[in-house]
Amino acid sequence: MNVKPWGTISLTKKVVGVTPLFQERVAAGVYRAVVSNEFLNVAREFELRIYPNQITTVSLDMVNK
Repeated sequence: MNVKPWGTISLTKKVVGVTPLFQERVAAGVYRAVVSNEFLNVAREFELRIYPNQITTVSLDMVNK
């Protein structure tokens, strides 16, 4: 997951880490993803689907909607 400029990632209320995240293993399923940046005072929430045996790439711009 790549976030501009950076963000804290939570999947279904569990903090995964701070971006950039590379090769983070996540079980297949549907998650409520929240990306937050406290410095910018912004957060984005969206549904994230992870499919088995596939790489999922997410890019998000926290500055521009």
